Amino acid sequence: MSERRASNERLRHLLREAGWTGEAFARAVNATAAEAGLSLRYQRPSVAQWLAGAVPRAPVPELIAEALSRRLGRVVSVADAGFGRLAKGGREGSEPLETGVSLRMPARAGGVPADILYHLAALDEVLDEARTGIVWSGLRPTGGRIGKEEAAAAQTALLMFSSVDKSFGGGYIRAALAAYLTTVIDPWLKAPSSPATARDLRRTAAQLTYLCAFVHFDDMKHGLAQWYYLRALDLTDSADDELTTAVILRGLSVQAYTLGHYPQARRLAQAAHDRCPPWAPGYLRAALLGQRAVTASAFKETRSALEDLASAERHLHGAEEPTAPVGAYHRASLAHQRAETAVHLNDFKHARTAFADALRLRPSSEQRAHALILHKLATLELSRGQLEVACHQWQQLIHDYTALNSCRADGAISEMRSLLRPFSRNPMAASLLRTAAQSSRYAR
Repeated sequence: MSERRASNERLRHLLREAGWTGEAFARAVNATAAEAGLSLRYQRPSVAQWLAGAVPRAPVPELIAEALSRRLGRVVSVADAGFGRLAKGGREGSEPLETGVSLRMPARAGGVPADILYHLAALDEVLDEARTGIVWSGLRPTGGRIGKEEAAAAQTALLMFSSVDKSFGGGYIRAALAAYLTTVIDPWLKAPSSPATARDLRRTAAQLTYLCAFVHFDDMKHGLAQWYYLRALDLTDSADDELTTAVILRGLSVQAYTLGHYPQARRLAQAAHDRCPPWAPGYLRAALLGQRAVTASAFKETRSALEDLASAERHLHGAEEPTAPVGAYHRASLAHQRAETAVHLNDFKHARTAFADALRLRPSSEQRAHALILHKLATLELSRGQLEVACHQWQQLIHDYTALNSCRADGAISEMRSLLRPFSRNPMAASLLRTAAQSSRYAR
């Protein structure tokens, strides 16, 4: 009984230090859960139960610890938060990966992934270069020797997975790609091979792992996406692949920006730019500058943002079309970044023009990107009082959406419905709401 009371007092002390009311704390836990793709609706009574000694089921103790860590600016463990004994299926603390890189997701009891949470502290470790070192000599060769045929097969798989993702969304390939990494690529990385083959395979494995991170991001499973991004960084370190390292750091920046963690997004964008070698292709340098501009605009740094966009334009001018299956960037991508920057800088006229350019220049094969940009443009139009214009954009979104399997696209449809409900007496808005309601898929 005394141990339980002491645990409750630890949580009570942390809440006082954080300056949180029970209601504010519950909202923070819910928001942290949403980043992991979990829908929780805790309120003040739940916090009162935790303070009284109740232990929530996993992974809620870890969500509580992560929310407190962010608020206090230091790592708070599950035990620090007063939950020394986790609910069934949980685990205390975070254990390092085995020596070397493994693409096999660590799991709790019952097969639940252990790293479903998005950890801000993990980004600090990346930026401080304090990640676990790579010791490839510690990997014991297993299975038969692999050669250029296996490396070529991995590259072909990368092209296939990337093509499906761009066109139709990550939901169609997420499970298959994760399984491919676990059952095929992971054993190949541990198999004996020539130095050249091993280096080529690690580079391809890093790109496949980056893509796996991105499709988890697309399915709004941000903790798992972050886990794969960090494994991809480990692989680029081992392969001495500076270009893919810059692409991955940019991916981490985009994820942090999307989740509203602007300081981390900005630092990651700068790190990506700094790690990019001077001989990198123009389209990649433009992509990194564009992301740095977007993150600068989030802090209303107009001059820095516009200078980076101008530099991105110069690098992209005359650059060859990207051939890499990950990190692709073109004029539509730059237009999208211009629009995002303009929105932050309250320049709605240029934002509208840039979003329209992003739609016009977007390749027809990139249906998901087209749909998501349509939603952003429609939302912008509605915010400026242009209901009918917004409805026209959303009609196109619904047309594109039918081919997609993407939680980000699902979220766009859900947000559209929420924004249109106050206008349900308008014939166009009512028609869109009926179309969305007729399919159960829109409500998922």
